[in-house]
Amino acid sequence: MIYIFHGSDSFSRREAIEKLKRELDSDGTLTTNTVVFDARETTPAEVIAACDTVPFFGGPRLGRLAASAGSSSSSGAASASRRQPT
Repeated sequence: MIYIFHGSDSFSRREAIEKLKRELDSDGTLTTNTVVFDARETTPAEVIAACDTVPFFGGPRLGRLAASAGSSSSSGAASASRRQPT
């Protein structure tokens, strides 16, 4: 499953991402399964590699494209995928 948050209202985007994080973090491992990318420097191959990586201890993974690494007011997109442990 992929979620994309986009638009000029950065407050609403941040709130939606925080809500999704709370929903996905049922077992407390979301922090170890979160990847933040600098959208200006990240290649599609890097995003695909992160998506293909098995989550640490299972559960969902969260990836975030940001205008700059660590920027919370970016106009990037966020995606989450739910993977079943194999």
